[in-house]
Amino acid sequence: MLLLSATPVRSNEVAFLDLLNLLDPENYPRDDVESFVDRVRIRDQVALIHEALTDDLDRFDVSLYADQLAQTFPHDDALQSRAKHAVRCSDDERPDAVRRLRHYLSRTYRLHHRLLRTRRSRRIGAHFDVRGRWCAESFVVEVADETDRLRRNLADAFRMHLAEQLETGVLDEAQAAAAFARMAAMCGSHPTALLSLTESTWTGTGDPSDLLVAAWLSSRGDHWRRELRAYASSVTDRLVMALDRMAITKDRGKVVVISAFSAVAEAVADALVRRRGEHRVATHLDHHSRSEQFDAVERWRSQAECRVLVSDASAEEGINLQTASVIVHLDLPWEAFRVEQRIGRADRFVTDNDLPVESAVVMYGEQPLARNWLAYLREACGVFDASVSSLQYALADMEAAMLRRVLRDGAGALTADLPGQKEELAEEARRIVAHDSLDSVGSQHDDLNKRVRYADTDRTLASALKTWLEGVGARLTEPHEGTMRIARKPRLQVPFSLEQKVAPWLDEELALTRTAAVRHRRPIVRAGHGLFDAVAEHLQATDRGVAFAFWRPVAGVWPPEPLFRTDFLVRVGENARLHGVATQNGLADWLTAAIENAMPPVVESVTVRRDGTEVTAAEGTRPFSQRRGDRNLMAGTDQFADLTAHLDWRALCSRALGHARTVLARRQCFDEAPMEAAGALSEAIEGQLETLRARNDAGNRGDISQQIGFERLAAAVPGQLDVAWEVLGCGAILCGDPARMRTANA
Repeated sequence: MLLLSATPVRSNEVAFLDLLNLLDPENYPRDDVESFVDRVRIRDQVALIHEALTDDLDRFDVSLYADQLAQTFPHDDALQSRAKHAVRCSDDERPDAVRRLRHYLSRTYRLHHRLLRTRRSRRIGAHFDVRGRWCAESFVVEVADETDRLRRNLADAFRMHLAEQLETGVLDEAQAAAAFARMAAMCGSHPTALLSLTESTWTGTGDPSDLLVAAWLSSRGDHWRRELRAYASSVTDRLVMALDRMAITKDRGKVVVISAFSAVAEAVADALVRRRGEHRVATHLDHHSRSEQFDAVERWRSQAECRVLVSDASAEEGINLQTASVIVHLDLPWEAFRVEQRIGRADRFVTDNDLPVESAVVMYGEQPLARNWLAYLREACGVFDASVSSLQYALADMEAAMLRRVLRDGAGALTADLPGQKEELAEEARRIVAHDSLDSVGSQHDDLNKRVRYADTDRTLASALKTWLEGVGARLTEPHEGTMRIARKPRLQVPFSLEQKVAPWLDEELALTRTAAVRHRRPIVRAGHGLFDAVAEHLQATDRGVAFAFWRPVAGVWPPEPLFRTDFLVRVGENARLHGVATQNGLADWLTAAIENAMPPVVESVTVRRDGTEVTAAEGTRPFSQRRGDRNLMAGTDQFADLTAHLDWRALCSRALGHARTVLARRQCFDEAPMEAAGALSEAIEGQLETLRARNDAGNRGDISQQIGFERLAAAVPGQLDVAWEVLGCGAILCGDPARMRTANA
């Protein structure tokens, strides 16, 4: 079983241990957190060496890593043997030896065999068409605000209040830090952020941080509230003028304007509508219904005149905004990962917008807390220039420690060591990449994503599906390039049960390629799609094949000479004893996957003459081509009867399958492939055993039962796997001189 996860191990050991416990409770008990944390820490050096073992290393570099491994694992003889071989072998042999050493490290010292879900990062960006991000040319949007001094004083007074609460034990550090982060975010936003909190009735329920802020503010009297109300509208006017210049007056494409506070987003949206009209602005707010939110995004995305999407925190997760050119942050949450989530809505896979998404940040007057927090996000985290998704937990730890310092020392603590924080995060990112590399799936899966992407762009499967649909009477149209639509009429000539399964996708536009799926926001028809799976299930279960007969012009041949073509599906047979042993030891699923990998099903086409000799010439092997003179005879039974009148047709047909089967038995799929597959299966089992033995030696005693199971399975592998075949289709090609054909017809 594979763990599918993008969760970093480092800085999140407890949560990751919970994930591993679900898959392997024997090796990863939940009550052994301390030893698991130690295990992660010890692995740092191994992970970094594993990451450094690249194919281009010379003898000297490999020797250095071999010495480090020998010191770290003095009792792992197999590891040291591989390391010494990588040092001593020739330069031509060394890349393969290093790969084997690297693979052994991963198999033996990984935490679990896992398939890494894609994260947005520089490395991933080299292989996936994600947009990237950068700071806008006018990165900081300055808005004059007469209340900035007031909010500076409020934030500083609240900080002192929390310090007193900490000293007296009323609050703990985590509670105080969360409350201060909330207050700082509100003070760094539009005046409406504070007003919306304090003007609501405090009932004693809700977010604990908001309640702490509201309780303290309610004790401060009304003077600050009156001052905020007095200037809020003028601040809004200046802000909207700046947004108008940025988003509408200049052609900046689609713009997202986002705030952490619903009241701020709503006030700005209303002001933009009054200034430029409702047709130019869409709003996505937390109190809107799901359908209202969807309609707002769709209108902003599809209507050219709708240039601005204004949203609160409801747009930080779960929606795709990759058509945005600019994200304007009306304020910044005091949590770097929330800023990452915001920008990540637009920094996504695209096909027709290769420019990075820009970010701009609004600053309201002179506020040291807000400006220093921005400096931390930009200079230490770099969140506006590159994704920091893998650093989620490391950032949380760093920010918690930093907030404790801010509570003690004020705004200056945010920028006291930006270079050091930047280097610390960069080092953590390097270690996370190294751990990911150590734990990621083995070599047999290394190109898994490559295969999926290739399948999504390869037209072969889509072409075969369209051919089959047309063959059962479907009328297909192509609404856009790379898509298709199946008309409801005429009805498909298929069993009623299959017709019911296919019905949900009739008259629906379906994407046949990944590009079309992204561009037109349609589901891609591939394995896992209901339509594809329904057709595949029907074809695997039905015993009805495909029959055909057609005329092919061949000069000088008369009377017509029949060629018989049979299409066989050849795959691994029952292998009852082998599967019985696998089932008894809980390895049935692994064996099925390994056998299919060793000998995948193949379609073999055999064409024979009436005497049983195989035909390899083009007239018997090339596909049907009406352009080259081939003519379908299935609709004209009288003509078919005339062309075969000189033959004992029934007798020829009864012998044709036997002839084809004789030819098939001589092919590689029946002869060499089953032996090679048995050898490949034995190698795969031995690879598993080698890994399990090494892991058992490294202390993973829970793998012993698996080792015993694989040892039993290895003893059950035959010298040659059983092979099964079935007929997918058969037919006749009548070859004859076209001139004689015309004379006969006349």
